[in-house]
Amino acid sequence: MASIKQFEERKDNISSIVSFVRANQKVTRREICNALSMSWACVSELVAILIEDGILIESDCGARTTSAAKGRNPSYLSLNEKKYFIGIDINDSGFAITSLSINGKMISSKKWEAESFATEEALELSVCKKISEFLCDKKNCCGIGIAMEGMRSESGSFRYPIADNWVPVFPQLFVAKHFGLPVSIRHDPECVLYSVAHICQDCVMVRVDNWIGVAAMKRGKILELPLELGSIRYGKRKLHNILHNCAQSGDYCEIAEALGRSVGNLTMLLGIEICFLAGEITEWLEGCKDIFEVAFKEANPRGEYKICFVPDASDGAARLALADFPTLHISTKGAPHNESQ
Repeated sequence: MASIKQFEERKDNISSIVSFVRANQKVTRREICNALSMSWACVSELVAILIEDGILIESDCGARTTSAAKGRNPSYLSLNEKKYFIGIDINDSGFAITSLSINGKMISSKKWEAESFATEEALELSVCKKISEFLCDKKNCCGIGIAMEGMRSESGSFRYPIADNWVPVFPQLFVAKHFGLPVSIRHDPECVLYSVAHICQDCVMVRVDNWIGVAAMKRGKILELPLELGSIRYGKRKLHNILHNCAQSGDYCEIAEALGRSVGNLTMLLGIEICFLAGEITEWLEGCKDIFEVAFKEANPRGEYKICFVPDASDGAARLALADFPTLHISTKGAPHNESQ
């Protein structure tokens, strides 16, 4: 059984191969070797696995050069566009699903109104029913990504409103059990962040709906933040409480100042200058934009913020599942051996 180090190397190599083929559409094994500095044996082994699993498709290049014609002609490798990923955004303000091809192109998407659940079983039934609508060809689905609101615990659960209580739920477990497919799950701001990762790879994403979530990325890697922005105190109250009071009154000036200063402090602490704002904040910020900007700039004079009109986190969830695919793929072949376990 593979060691953890071998597992990580294998995961990184598969990820690099899939990403290289995605970026270049059609490549040869030799081109992969040269571009990624991998040995011929390593590339041949991993490509064979990906072809066997239907991820890569091999086709004849034809005679490309005179010298090539004397021996075995090389072949092209391309991604199988029938393979796809599903991303679902589970949020008490509404549900959304997006499906993406393995090339990262959107296939379809759908939204549902918010639902209230009396039991965890009702939540499970609703989520699985929605995913089933998009699982038209199960054998070609490579994985399911879940964007989940609420803070994640050390056990992997997320707190979700069930029967007027915040209950720890494990959607990744019941989705994996129900469909028998690899599942990845992330906090919803991380998924929204991943939707704009192609714009900037050093940024903070703040998603404000009924709650306030935050995610951050540096050099293209999502950071593990040990906090939930809405739980931070501004004065004697948490940002969540200030937001809810402002929503009830319809006057968002107080939360604009509190949020501006808090986000400015966070970006300064992380050494990140760009912040994206997404969610319902895009609907009410215009009326108190100056207040937010003054507070933000006082905390981080070099920082800047941008409004991000990402409607939901399902696209990012699907893209994270796509990015996590090498890890999920290898995990189904056999977990790494860890002597300490």
